[in-house]
Amino acid sequence: MWLFSSGPVGDPPKPDEDPVDVAGIAETTRSRAHRVFAGKLGRAKLGFGEKAIATALRAPYGDFRDWHAIRDWATEIAESLQAQRSTAPS
Repeated sequence: MWLFSSGPVGDPPKPDEDPVDVAGIAETTRSRAHRVFAGKLGRAKLGFGEKAIATALRAPYGDFRDWHAIRDWATEIAESLQAQRSTAPS
């Protein structure tokens, strides 16, 4: 199992630390890896309270997702699974 988190926004992405709860989840699930990918924050999709929080945190609006990095990671996972399958006993 591989885990990912999405959400940091900006350039450079903030927050830059791992999500607080990911270590416990990764340990419990015995995941192979965890990656954090930048997210998207669209003002039109937020409610009043969410906009207030985004403003207070000075969170920048925009789409900060790096689709190339996401595809590269997915390719790494696929290659790992293929290699594992190739070495598995029949």
